[in-house]
This record gives sequence, structure tokens and C-alpha cells, in this order.
Amino acid sequence: MFWEFLKSTKCEILLSSVTLQEIDRCVGVKLATLRGFLSQIEYTEIKITEEISDVANKLIENGTLTPKSFDDCLHIACSLVYDCTCIVSWNFRHIVNMRTVRGVKLVAAQTGYGAVTMICTSSYFVGGDNDES
Repeated sequence: MFWEFLKSTKCEILLSSVTLQEIDRCVGVKLATLRGFLSQIEYTEIKITEEISDVANKLIENGTLTPKSFDDCLHIACSLVYDCTCIVSWNFRHIVNMRTVRGVKLVAAQTGYGAVTMICTSSYFVGGDNDES
């Protein structure tokens, strides 16, 4: 249902190059499925820049995440630098949780970037409680 929402939305969809690299590391059916979904939507790829890396490092410096989660910090930093309204993720451990929301708001205030309005899962957009779609 989420992919159907993405196909029909008028929202701008941004994907970090890190996300696309993660997808490319998948194999078999999972890789084919994800590439198939991506081929059906319009999106803009965000390349990782020094500016984005600097913001990601601030998330580590303020204790939001650890250096082991640098790729997750890059995802979040992309959303701050590009003034995204929302981050959609299924990563509850590092992204979709209150500690990360607080840390993102702090870094946004410190850096002057607009704060991401929300961090949520796909079910926010399609309703229900099934995040498997």
C-alpha cells in the first residue's frame, strides 16, 4: 500500500545515495522487488556531500547515535540539509524513536537547518498497523 501511495503522491521523494547503495547490496528476489518498486516512482537521489557528513557527525557528537550508525546519521543529515518534511523508515533501533527525534531537533537548532517535522513508518501514510506493505 505504501508503494501505491508513493506512486500517486504529489510529494517530492528524496532518497539518499546511501539508501540506494543499501538496496544494491540486497540479493535475489529482494533486490529485484526493490528495484522494481523504485522504477515505478519518481525520486531525486541525494548525493552525500561534506556538508551532509558534517551534520551526520553532529548527530554522533551530541550522542543521538554512535559512529557504528554513521549511515543512519547520513540519512537523517540528508533530510535536514534538504529541509525534508518527513523521514520514512522501518529502522526502529536507530531512526524511528524518541531519542533520535530529540537528537535531530537539537542538531537542527544548533546548525540552523529546518527540523524534520516527523520521523515515522509507512503506516502513517496508508493507515492501519501493518508495516509489511
